[in-house]
Amino acid sequence: MRTYDVPLNKSVWVDREQIAALASEWAPQEFVMPSWREPWYPEDDETFLQFIGIANALNFCYTEPGKEKFAIQWNDMLLSGSAGLMAALLRAREEGTDILDPRVLERLTPERVRNIFRSDAGPLPLLNERWSLLKFLGLYFSFIEIETFEDIFRNCAYRADRIIAFLTQKLVEVYGRDVAPSAQGGHRFDKRARLLPLMYAGRAQSSEGLRPLTNAQAIGPVVDYQVAKTLRQLGALEYVAELDSKIEQGIPLVAWSDEEFGIRSASAYATEELQERINDQRRDVGLAEITMVELDYRLWSSGRKLPGSHHPCMTTAY
Repeated sequence: MRTYDVPLNKSVWVDREQIAALASEWAPQEFVMPSWREPWYPEDDETFLQFIGIANALNFCYTEPGKEKFAIQWNDMLLSGSAGLMAALLRAREEGTDILDPRVLERLTPERVRNIFRSDAGPLPLLNERWSLLKFLGLYFSFIEIETFEDIFRNCAYRADRIIAFLTQKLVEVYGRDVAPSAQGGHRFDKRARLLPLMYAGRAQSSEGLRPLTNAQAIGPVVDYQVAKTLRQLGALEYVAELDSKIEQGIPLVAWSDEEFGIRSASAYATEELQERINDQRRDVGLAEITMVELDYRLWSSGRKLPGSHHPCMTTAY
């Protein structure tokens, strides 16, 4: 069922003909479901869900305007962006700070958070916001009967829709603030709340010990700057010249401005439209339908390889 209507925006619009062409090109191809087993994720499945539950609470905004992208040197690798964030959390555990323990999160100080995310290339933006989110997580798990993200998934019967609803309604301060203001229609995007079950679904399919999600189709579009960049570079989205110029110059967009909201709402619609068209064609030739787990990975990983810039925005949403 489609979540987003065709967006009407003066800065961004959707090219449905190009989406149809892209769907025809991609439909017969093999889609990869990522297993998230890179070195900057825990090797053991037992701690993976707790780790990404905490890490995805912080998974946003890696470049401060006018500075290099956040990166750390870890295990002979220079890792930037989200990979750098994950590695920093693993490094913290190696150094004796068990970031998987809510009691530890509850007692974190701003100074300790700065040390956890000390960088080798570019500072990690919005550190105070990240500290607050870690504190909220620690306090939440300390004062309720649910103690881990595994408890949340189990209580939600491993249903993506219930998990997303729980995260956005119960863990509001951490996962539930990705909502446009009323002036923009109050649309929910919930990027990080959707990303959590999406990543879990990928890991579970390559694991004997993790129970798979029962309805990964309910995850919906996971909209961030890399997805928008891919859709723009492939012609599925078109921006007015002024917005194009801002992005290429690295001028930050204001969160929930008409331009930034237009990019995200158009990206969400285009992603759903693309998935729908791909699956229509795959059904016609007897191929298995894809979920957002596979499509998001195709869009996200493609954006990292394509030339051009993504739109910068200082936000905790993505």
